[in-house]
Amino acid sequence: MDPYGTKVKVPYTAGGLGIYVALSTMDKYWYPDITREEAGHLLKRCIDEVKLRTFILVWYAESERRC
Repeated sequence: MDPYGTKVKVPYTAGGLGIYVALSTMDKYWYPDITREEAGHLLKRCIDEVKLRTFILVWYAESERRC
């Protein structure tokens, strides 16, 4: 169930700031018989895509953490 009360059966999910980037990446690369190792690589790919597409926000968060 998402924050809006939508309930749907899905094979994967995401949350937070990069939800749309992560979900589109999983839509492209996920498949039903994915192995645990491949799923780990897919997770890394999702994180990398989110960082790439939201680098300004990540940079801001990093600079705030240093203060």
